[in-house]
Amino acid sequence: MVFVHVLVEESCPDILVLTETWLNQKVLNQDLNLDGFNMFCIDRRSKEGRVVIYVKDTLSAHLIDAVTQPKCFEYIVLKIRPGGNNHFAVIGIYHPPSADSEALEEIWQMNFF
Repeated sequence: MVFVHVLVEESCPDILVLTETWLNQKVLNQDLNLDGFNMFCIDRRSKEGRVVIYVKDTLSAHLIDAVTQPKCFEYIVLKIRPGGNNHFAVIGIYHPPSADSEALEEIWQMNFF
């Protein structure tokens, strides 16, 4: 996590998407928190994968969907409202190399809004 803290300090992102973190249920969410950010993640039983999205706490972020299909894919979809009536989606996807390409095709077919 030291690398992530340094990255945030140096680049000052509004949104940070991490994939293939290898984080699991043994790592507490409080250990992953970043000051000034809201964290969205999916807990997993296996070591590979795990998508984590950090959104600056000055932005309105709402979880739209979070899905784990073991050995196929994992994704988190957020709706971000920077202000006014505008909004956009942020999608973090992990697709393991061993999964077949049909899993990705399934994701591309989805309509999140």
